[in-house]
Amino acid sequence: MAKKTKTTPTTDTQRPPRLAVIDMMIGIAMILVVLGHQTVPFSPRWYDEGLHEWIYMFHMELFMFLSAFLIRYSYRGVKSVGDYGRYIWRKFVKFFVPFLVIGLVVSLASAYERGVAMDNMWGVALDSLRRLLLYPIYSDASFLWYIYILFGFYLVSPLVIMLPRWVKMVLCVATLALPLLNAGQLLGAGLFCKYAFFYMLGILCGEGYEELRNVKTWVWGLLAIPFAVWSVLVFIARLGGQLSYPWLTVAPWQFHIVEPCLALPFFYFLGRLLTQVGWVNKVLSAISRDCFWIYLLQMFVVWTCYFALQGMGFEGRCPFWLFLVVSTVLGIAVPMAVERVSRYLPSRRSSHKDKKK
Repeated sequence: MAKKTKTTPTTDTQRPPRLAVIDMMIGIAMILVVLGHQTVPFSPRWYDEGLHEWIYMFHMELFMFLSAFLIRYSYRGVKSVGDYGRYIWRKFVKFFVPFLVIGLVVSLASAYERGVAMDNMWGVALDSLRRLLLYPIYSDASFLWYIYILFGFYLVSPLVIMLPRWVKMVLCVATLALPLLNAGQLLGAGLFCKYAFFYMLGILCGEGYEELRNVKTWVWGLLAIPFAVWSVLVFIARLGGQLSYPWLTVAPWQFHIVEPCLALPFFYFLGRLLTQVGWVNKVLSAISRDCFWIYLLQMFVVWTCYFALQGMGFEGRCPFWLFLVVSTVLGIAVPMAVERVSRYLPSRRSSHKDKKK
């Protein structure tokens, strides 16, 4: 059984305790994110049409659900306009400033790779950065779209959280229709519509986690079976050359609802089991704590691994599975190391002191 910890969402000034099961789920989801970003020119079919496609059918919905869960679980209350302003400023500094900095770095790197003259470098980079702000999914740093959408959900969370629970439940059901609007990608509208259901579901589960936690582990095990069976069917179908999915995927394009909903109890059940494995618990908890840094920096590590392989003349000769393992491990370990080093920066030290007060 999972360890029993007081988990009622808090609205006071005290930080709630970390949830071991949620740490396990976030750690696993972060590993899947890094694994899913390993598409390189020499990647084989078992990755492109198997592992990669399987991950992309549910992993970002899972991540959005977990993010919303933590938004609600760690929410400490916004009681005035001033509180809201401070709340948004904290989230802006934590999420949007790194989003802009990394986006600018990627834009400059992309302009350099395309051979843009130095005189035009900043103009091209700033144009790319403007595209990142207006159409995040179509920018050079498109992998940062999640931070953009997450910040948007933070903006509306105080309003959503103060609604009665029955209203939240109605909204949760209603958001299933949002992807049908074909809202386009200006300001990430299509992405907000696509993930709104999992955001609302995460908010609701963050409020009702006590009830979910009290469900027996064997019940979660039974609920995990459909996803396990579906995953096996997907791999068999894809590796057999079939491009259709064994189970239903709801239109429009890439709006997956069935697969992520099946994945949630599976990964919760898996998280409960992994909390009992000491070293796995420690590793996944560490990844969970540093997941923001990993998300920001992992693509730089993956690209570096690929270009290093290419520069040494090993592209095509190095087994892809070896590249996958090494680049995934480094894509997680290097950002975690950078986070540790950054703690010695004056701004991080002062921020840490403020949190302790």
